[in-house]
Amino acid sequence: MEWRGIKAKSRLQGWNQVYWVAVLRRGIPGTVALARSDGGQGDVFRADVEPSTGMWEFAALATSLNLEVHSLAQLRRNRADLENALGEVEN
Repeated sequence: MEWRGIKAKSRLQGWNQVYWVAVLRRGIPGTVALARSDGGQGDVFRADVEPSTGMWEFAALATSLNLEVHSLAQLRRNRADLENALGEVEN
C-alpha cells in the first residue's frame, strides 16, 4: 500500500533550526500485524482486528528537505534499502 501523511514545520526545544516533521502511514494486512503481550507498550497492532477497522504502519521523520510527503516516503524507503545492503556487506 502507498504511504500517506502530513508534514509541518517544527522547531523543538534544543534544535537550532526549523525542520520539516512528517508523519506517514500506510495500511497493512491484518495477518501481518503482531500483538504485544510482554507488558511493553501494549497492543499497538492486533492480528485479530476486523478488516473494516483498518491497520496501519506508522513512520515519523524530521528533515531539512522541503519535499512532498510522497517523496519523503520514497527517500526513507531508499535509505532503508541502502542501509540493509551495507549491513549485508559488513557482515
